[in-house]
Amino acid sequence: MCLLARNPHANKEVICTKVHGEYFENYFRELGAKTILIENNYVDRDFLDDFSQYYVRCFSQYERRCQRIHFFSVKIYEEDFDLFLGGLPS
Repeated sequence: MCLLARNPHANKEVICTKVHGEYFENYFRELGAKTILIENNYVDRDFLDDFSQYYVRCFSQYERRCQRIHFFSVKIYEEDFDLFLGGLPS
């Protein structure tokens, strides 16, 4: 599971070799997660606190927004989710 490597700033080869992916795969399997939804450009107060304490002082440019990840125990297809966000068809 190299889901986290989909970030444009991530190095897929490095991320996929770490043990975190295997840990999360096992964890999600135990939870029975069937769908993972990633919310991009999310503003999180805790993340901004960390950002302001550390990343603001770095010379590299870091994104102030983060990603929020949702896990569902049922299979949700993208088309169904789009319908849900757009409202019910008439």
